[in-house]
Amino acid sequence: MVRDGLACGNGMKVILNMHQVDLSALDLNLLKLFEALVRERSVTQAGLRLGLSQPAASRALGRLRRMLGDRLVVRGKLGLELTPRGQALGG
Repeated sequence: MVRDGLACGNGMKVILNMHQVDLSALDLNLLKLFEALVRERSVTQAGLRLGLSQPAASRALGRLRRMLGDRLVVRGKLGLELTPRGQALGG
């Protein structure tokens, strides 16, 4: 059961509590980065997929984390792992 969102056709989830997100600051490229992070489990590889350097991808991830108020991904033994909120958004 998904509490924080509804599944979309591309595997991402729509955030139901949109009042918590500043839509004027929403950059769709940040959502593309998150999708790449979910697929690649690596900031470097996600950046390469999108034509970004690792530092640029890390900065973008920082912006998304601040906007959504969660780390979304953390380092694990086999690459990045989704936090519970990250799982709700894109898992």
